[in-house]
Amino acid sequence: MPISKVNKVVLKNGLRLLHSELASSSTVSVALCLEGGSREETESSIGLTHLLEHMLFKRTLSKNTFQLACEIDRLGGDLNASTDTDELVLYADVPGNRFGELLSLLRELVLEPEFRQAELELEKEVILQEISEANDDPDSAAFDLLSKIFWPGSSYGLPVFGTENSVKSLRLEDLNVRLDQLRVGRRMLVSVAGPVSFKVVKESIEDGFEQIEEGKFFQRDRIPVRIDSSRIAKGVEQCHFALGIESASPIDEYFPASLIVSRLLGEGMSSRLFQEVRENRGLAYDISSQIENSLDTAMMLIRANSHPDKIAEIVTIVSNQLADLWKKGPSESEIQLAKESLSAQFRMEEGVSSSLIWRMLESEQLYGRFVSASDFARRVEECTDQEIRNFLKDQSESPVLGCVFAGAIENVDETEVEKLIEELK
Repeated sequence: MPISKVNKVVLKNGLRLLHSELASSSTVSVALCLEGGSREETESSIGLTHLLEHMLFKRTLSKNTFQLACEIDRLGGDLNASTDTDELVLYADVPGNRFGELLSLLRELVLEPEFRQAELELEKEVILQEISEANDDPDSAAFDLLSKIFWPGSSYGLPVFGTENSVKSLRLEDLNVRLDQLRVGRRMLVSVAGPVSFKVVKESIEDGFEQIEEGKFFQRDRIPVRIDSSRIAKGVEQCHFALGIESASPIDEYFPASLIVSRLLGEGMSSRLFQEVRENRGLAYDISSQIENSLDTAMMLIRANSHPDKIAEIVTIVSNQLADLWKKGPSESEIQLAKESLSAQFRMEEGVSSSLIWRMLESEQLYGRFVSASDFARRVEECTDQEIRNFLKDQSESPVLGCVFAGAIENVDETEVEKLIEELK
């Protein structure tokens, strides 16, 4: 699969357009990104951007909720939205010949929404149910609590969808102010991939969005990791263990090394933790590691679910494997297998419109230029043993980590587990 060619143009108002023509694709994918997510919110306003995301789909100046739903279904593809710490994104996949209709709808949702009090109150109830559902899920509850102790005092440590108190307090005025802050050229990126020429896409974006004001850039201040303390969450049915360790962010030179280490530690059936915890000892159905990152901060997240009386043994295994990696490093065969797995994963993205729109957005936000999936695969392949050792050395020297348990924890020996964590530190 050839590496995708990406065109970039910046409109007079600062809007950045990213485009890649995929002539053989039958689908066009579009992402409209408004930079600035929950990291700009406070404890009292947390969840505002996520609520705004929901409200954009409720009503426009010319269409009510049902009419919008019919318009979305008529396109025959998939239209959705998401909010995280750094951005609100509307994204869609539709047949290539419906690009103009899709862009017109996205423009209407973002530039011509109408917020009404009754619909706001209704959507708040929907989000409160979303919060309750997340709190009842042990994975979600543990991760939210781990984030809170990993980034204490920061909006990074708060759930993107807000809390019950913050959501209930949000007003129509708050939505309008937030939308005006986000809906400016310098905070807007549009990413398009599919069988539509750059000329057509550029003219369509200029016609639809050139009239919006320039506004101010999204300012990102790096969020330091400061572990508060280890805590325990109760009230869910399963026992869940989550350990977070400060890791290299995507803008760090050792980010490829961090991906390799996470892969060989706990991603995939051949990884150290999966083999030892599940295959050799049968202690858990699943255990995993992954890099949870925003644009400029990251943690290596290790998770496991098991019976309470097995958690201490699992923590011991995790502690021993990390200590072994930090002291001895991984073997050549482990590194090679992890590299091949990651490289294959990245290369499978090439030529897929729905993957490419996100790759273009992320590259622009991180590096100000396009870094293809194949480029990143090469970065992984060319990552040296010394870079991996340097990453592990940095991580092992006074490691910043947090640990959380959620669920049926009555029989968990907290003293024993805390001792293991302290030994790891």
